[in-house]
Amino acid sequence: MNNKINNSKLKPILALLPIVIIGIATYMGFTPLFELAGSGIAGRVLASSVGAIFVMVVTMFLLNKQTEVDQKNKKTQKIFEEKVIVYKKMLGKTGEIIADAKITGEETNHLSFLMTELQLVGSDKTIAAFGEVLTLIIEKYQSTDADPVILNDGDKGLVLRALARFSLQSRLDLGIEDAEINEVSFNKISEIMQQGITRKRDYSKYLFEEKKYGKARLVEAVVRSWSDKNVGLTLAQLQKLFPAKIQGKTYGIVENLDNVHEKISKRYFTKENEIIVLADCRAVVCSQWGTGNIVGFLNHVKEMGIVIKQV
Repeated sequence: MNNKINNSKLKPILALLPIVIIGIATYMGFTPLFELAGSGIAGRVLASSVGAIFVMVVTMFLLNKQTEVDQKNKKTQKIFEEKVIVYKKMLGKTGEIIADAKITGEETNHLSFLMTELQLVGSDKTIAAFGEVLTLIIEKYQSTDADPVILNDGDKGLVLRALARFSLQSRLDLGIEDAEINEVSFNKISEIMQQGITRKRDYSKYLFEEKKYGKARLVEAVVRSWSDKNVGLTLAQLQKLFPAKIQGKTYGIVENLDNVHEKISKRYFTKENEIIVLADCRAVVCSQWGTGNIVGFLNHVKEMGIVIKQV
């Protein structure tokens, strides 16, 4: 790399060398010749010839430089266009993930491939900025065996904030802006963007076995009802009936109380009257349900023949 930089610095000097040599040669060798030729026709012809030589050399030098500048400009324009294409693809694909609140294996693969394209044309800071976006998405996707993985509003907010930083860094890389946006302004913009992707609170109620429930309590009631009607079920059997992927997180739908760590116990219904006694353990139901994952649960239990009505 250093050799390339040094060579690029030497090129203008080498291009000027012929002019310098001709100048020295003219000063040292042509002066006696001018004196010998005198001021007559011979002197004028000699002066015209030397002048023509200078003009030719300078013209060649200028044409050379202009060609180099043109080539550099074309190269810069091409790189600029490629950067815009790559940046827009990355923004678009990540935007799709935020919009549908789901991450699939195909999407993580696609973003990883786009990252290799970014490494080809992007600056180090731009690559690092999208690296934060990609890290958030991959970590979320790998946090569960489900595919797709459902994003809640908090997840979407984190990804969107990181994506906003990438967008601003891209502007700097493209030369659209000269200075980074200050943190106060960035936070204000992020808050507004967060409001745009946050769902309105859904207070829908569901009728199950002649009782009304909210989302989380509905799931608890359905799982409890099924286990009560099918005495002798083990945890593995109940988890097979109500797959963890429907919930879309690492918690699953139903879990062994002994396996629920204290730091995540608030994600389950763990009061004594909420515990479901199975053949092999005491189980608890996950309480983390919203508009993003309740639909999958409703569709699943419908196939099981369980009747639920939204009221």
